[in-house]
Amino acid sequence: MYSKRQVEEANRQYHSIFAGRYNKDNLYLTGYNFDKVRNDLKSVIQAAADRLVDLGSGTGFILRAAKGMVREFIAVDFTEEITKHIPDDLNAKICIENTEDTSIESESCDVVTAYGFLHHLYELQPTLREAYRILKPNGAFYSGMDPNRLYWGFLKEFRDVSGNKIIERELRVVTKIADIMAKEGIEPEIVNASEFQKQVKGGLDPDGLRNLFREIGFEKVEVRFDWFLGQAFAQDNYGTDIALAFEKHLRDCLPATAHLFKYLTVFAWK
Repeated sequence: MYSKRQVEEANRQYHSIFAGRYNKDNLYLTGYNFDKVRNDLKSVIQAAADRLVDLGSGTGFILRAAKGMVREFIAVDFTEEITKHIPDDLNAKICIENTEDTSIESESCDVVTAYGFLHHLYELQPTLREAYRILKPNGAFYSGMDPNRLYWGFLKEFRDVSGNKIIERELRVVTKIADIMAKEGIEPEIVNASEFQKQVKGGLDPDGLRNLFREIGFEKVEVRFDWFLGQAFAQDNYGTDIALAFEKHLRDCLPATAHLFKYLTVFAWK
């Protein structure tokens, strides 16, 4: 098991190494998913919103998606190298700080985001408490692209999937990511520690996540299931409209289909 210090150091190393190519290597930062996230942000950002704080900002994906929706951006990340790739035209204030203890004043932010970030944490509660502290009353929290433990556990039950390209690909991403990154020169220990909540803890539990937000004090919490098994394949081969119709069907069948969605998206209001 890793210590908190090891997890934080692994994240610094991993994201420093990939800082220059992070945008290029992550397809979710563009196209359909970019538009999807932008629409999510529109749904939580009020017309009079002044300030958005992005925790674990990386190269500024959320800031780009929210461009034009708020007056001020604050990007918080403790890996300085990756923040150098946040576009200058966003005019973001960059804070090289730990997301558990920022210098941002209490109840000063309209929206706090942590997209694709929660699974990199050693423990979620300190960062979520900090998000709650800096949010104004009625302020909104948004995160996404964090692994669903139900999906990760379900997929790992498969052993012989030879011949099924969809399952082979998904299983490879779930169980072999450390091996894949080793070919890029990244030690498996760094990969596993940097994605601690995924690689070591097996993903985030949807019910546990809801309860944690409520315990912290959030008045309203919604957890959405996203990206069903093979959705990218379905969109490429059958078209986006058909894939979205099937996605809606699977959501209509929840909770029976919860294990078929790869990621969790959280909307929470203070």
